[in-house]
Amino acid sequence: MQGAGVDYRYLDIERATGFIGDAQGVTDMLSVLCMTLKTDLPALQGLLHAHDVLAIQKSLHSLKGFLPIFSTQALADQLNSLERLAKAPETPDFPSQCAALLDAIAVLSQEAQNYLAQQAASPGT
Repeated sequence: MQGAGVDYRYLDIERATGFIGDAQGVTDMLSVLCMTLKTDLPALQGLLHAHDVLAIQKSLHSLKGFLPIFSTQALADQLNSLERLAKAPETPDFPSQCAALLDAIAVLSQEAQNYLAQQAASPGT
């Protein structure tokens, strides 16, 4: 996906603008996303390490409420799929799928931070 002339793997600024309506709203909400992921990602990684699938499922469910606004459809689908999979925790590949999703969300978080930094460096865009 592209945003302000930069290619992003998971961040979809056009999609976010479609949901939110304007560039300033996207910037404001991306700041909230970054703050949320700054705490949620380490917490989810700790839950994965502790094999606490129920807590992971609850956290993924809350992320499902807003992360798809900013992410590509593929990442939103991956989040939905894993959240459903967490309801059947005996699935042997759950830990690897969860780790892959958390890695992707970490990339999304970095892309959002980079976008915000770019916006801050380019006032009026």
